[in-house]
Amino acid sequence: MKKYILCLFLCIQNFLIQAHNSADVIIFSFNRPLQLYALLESLYMHTTDINSTTVIYRASNERYNQAFNHVASQFPNAQFLHQQTIIDFKTLTIKALENSSSDYVIFAVDDNIVKDKISLHECITWLEQTNAYGFYLKLGSHLNYCYTENGPQKVPPLTSISDSILAWEFEKGEKDWHYPNTVDMTLYRKKDLISLFKSLEYTN
Repeated sequence: MKKYILCLFLCIQNFLIQAHNSADVIIFSFNRPLQLYALLESLYMHTTDINSTTVIYRASNERYNQAFNHVASQFPNAQFLHQQTIIDFKTLTIKALENSSSDYVIFAVDDNIVKDKISLHECITWLEQTNAYGFYLKLGSHLNYCYTENGPQKVPPLTSISDSILAWEFEKGEKDWHYPNTVDMTLYRKKDLISLFKSLEYTN
């Protein structure tokens, strides 16, 4: 009996360690199954320490829906949640946030591509050591142009944290550098988000 108790204790301990050192990935997709396929392919190719992957998708017609089903069949480790109405979006997003053991989440949208190696465990470690709000994988010292606003942007003063990690203050940034809440490959603590996600009214 003691062996079973010890085994159970070790399994729970490993489960908790895994939850703390890994992150959930939540992806949003609308009518772009091909781009979603590319994101998932690049994500699994380059990223370690993924606890779970959830795709919240919406299709405007049956052809797109079938294409999403095909993508789902190619990535069986990802959970696909079908958004059928506008009201569903908030419910499914909160479900994706809550239905996992991880304390961290990284958001992405279907036109993101992962181009280099990512250790989510390393991102989590630096997030906690620096007490930062988020870990912004899409930003870099070269990002002096804002594509959403189609114009240049100044790179704020950057502080070197390690050889490949930089920090900055939101109030000293503009455009992309002044936007703390984003779904473009950014890692957050769930505890910083969940009450806000529940209280706000949103449909997309």
